[in-house]
Amino acid sequence: MIKTNSRDQPIKFSTAEGEQLARDEDVSAVSKSLITKNKQAYEELAK
Repeated sequence: MIKTNSRDQPIKFSTAEGEQLARDEDVSAVSKSLITKNKQAYEELAK
């Protein structure tokens, strides 16, 4: 079961798995964006 708001609702495992993958993709996209945005600062810190 996945906890939602104030009550537990049954959810198919395959549905939960798909939702997790979408969240992982979102995190990867944000991470790549931040790395690109801050690339110059990261290069300075690496010196």
